[in-house]
Amino acid sequence: MDGMIASVVCGLFAVLFAFVAKRRIETGSILASSEPGMGSGQTTREKYPIFFWFWNIQLIGATLIFGAVAIMCLTEAAGITHFSNTLEGQHAQD
Repeated sequence: MDGMIASVVCGLFAVLFAFVAKRRIETGSILASSEPGMGSGQTTREKYPIFFWFWNIQLIGATLIFGAVAIMCLTEAAGITHFSNTLEGQHAQD
């Protein structure tokens, strides 16, 4: 049961990060505006393109990692894999 809860939580974080990355790539900011950059004169994408894309790559990486952890937790809860038993077995032998 704990694996299912962890899987759902990690899956929701993956969806959240994916949504934020998608919104940022499309609009240049998290808060979509009809006129982006109206307050400062330029969007973050225009002023600091390297940092803008670096942060987007981090968000995409976090999405992939949380998605992988969610899948691992789901397979652990379903009994397909046994990561926790394998780790405990290795420490018992040391």
